[in-house]
Amino acid sequence: MANIELITTQTVGGNQDFGPFAIEYIDITDIKVSLDGVLQTLTTEYTIDSATSTVTFVTAPDVGAVIRIFRETPVENAKAILYPGSSIRAQNVNDNTEQALFAIQEIKDQYVTRSSGEFDTDVDLNSHRLTNVGDPVDQQDAVTKQYLEDNYFDDDTETIQSGKLGPIMTRLLPLLRPLMIVSMPRLIAPLLGTLEPMVLALP
Repeated sequence: MANIELITTQTVGGNQDFGPFAIEYIDITDIKVSLDGVLQTLTTEYTIDSATSTVTFVTAPDVGAVIRIFRETPVENAKAILYPGSSIRAQNVNDNTEQALFAIQEIKDQYVTRSSGEFDTDVDLNSHRLTNVGDPVDQQDAVTKQYLEDNYFDDDTETIQSGKLGPIMTRLLPLLRPLMIVSMPRLIAPLLGTLEPMVLALP
């Protein structure tokens, strides 16, 4: 597979240089940089040394920040325009062929097939549904409506099954506690000390 990106992580505070990257490109402006998923601006937020294939940030990223250096070949216009009657130079043909090749490589790298798919950023489904989702196995697996109803909901009484409320509330409390304290500190903070032992004691 063509090498079209380099993903790395800031591990040392104050480090501004990242690379070298082994990415072929036509113009240096085809090399893009994102920081924690946010596209950066060339010269304003980073520079590129073409001699060393190194990216230098104007301000050092925070420790733990994810840096992605990648190629994005523009295809709005051909690199070389050939006119009737003009001589055909090998360099022009090669530039156009390379432009098409690089663009195809980039599309192929981002293409999600039926047998494989991986994302490095959030995915917005634009109000559409995920269907035919399998049952969860690992801690971070998604839970379907059917799985939730089958394992936690009593269809006859339309209530949460006996013995399931405790585990549910135990998982929800750490998520709700910061929000509740910030929004209603005087009311909620004193109650949490009383409610948490009661929730943990639920079956």
